[in-house]
Amino acid sequence: MLETTLFTFLHLLVLVYWLGGDLGAFYASFVLTDEARPAGQRLGAAVVVKHVDMAPRMALIFAAPTGLALAVSRGWLALDWGWILAAFALAVIWAASPGASISARDRPGRRAISRSASG
Repeated sequence: MLETTLFTFLHLLVLVYWLGGDLGAFYASFVLTDEARPAGQRLGAAVVVKHVDMAPRMALIFAAPTGLALAVSRGWLALDWGWILAAFALAVIWAASPGASISARDRPGRRAISRSASG
């Protein structure tokens, strides 16, 4: 019973984390694309969007393992817990990979925004 409560909470937390981060990035994107704003504000919005947009990405990665764990704990799916652990391990490995690729793309985006705003 405790595991069902825990996995329900985690699965709902993933949903809220996804939705909140997605809405935050959506709202900040309006500041980013508003050409009437100074380049500094747009650059600041780009940094915010970059960091806030990671929340929905991470949440979607963890939606499947928490959903599988919830289904197994409720008895809806007959799987060994080893598969659930493997799903969580895969999710952690997957979650570690987008962070590096986003960080590597950070610099070119900054220069493009600065050039378009000043020229």
